[in-house]
Amino acid sequence: MLKRISLCVTSSLVLACSPAAHAHVVDNVLEHSAPTAALQLNPIGSHESGVLGKSAAEIVAYHAASQRILTVNARSGEVDILDGSDPSHPHKIGAISAGGNREINSVSARPVGLAATAVAAGLVAPATASATEE
Repeated sequence: MLKRISLCVTSSLVLACSPAAHAHVVDNVLEHSAPTAALQLNPIGSHESGVLGKSAAEIVAYHAASQRILTVNARSGEVDILDGSDPSHPHKIGAISAGGNREINSVSARPVGLAATAVAAGLVAPATASATEE
């Protein structure tokens, strides 16, 4: 019985101290538009990695068939895989790493589901855009 209570207390503390994942349109959207622009884009959703001001989604690709968003994460050097089935609430479901100390610096999604990622020294790492959830 004491073991169960201990487990419940430990679980409660871990959950209480864990940051909640969330997605929303960021508060301070950077906007710039030419006076004669023929097209206007408005954000409907966004994803925050939880590392404010220290990272960015540098390069983004979208795979329509799986509704996956692939983005190069500047801080981790990996490709983050986001579920884009609800564009107002995209959320991370996986990541692609080049392994070792290699950082991914480009990503491209093909209609057949192959995502090609480029890493330093001219290496290319193929991956699938329809990765399963972590």
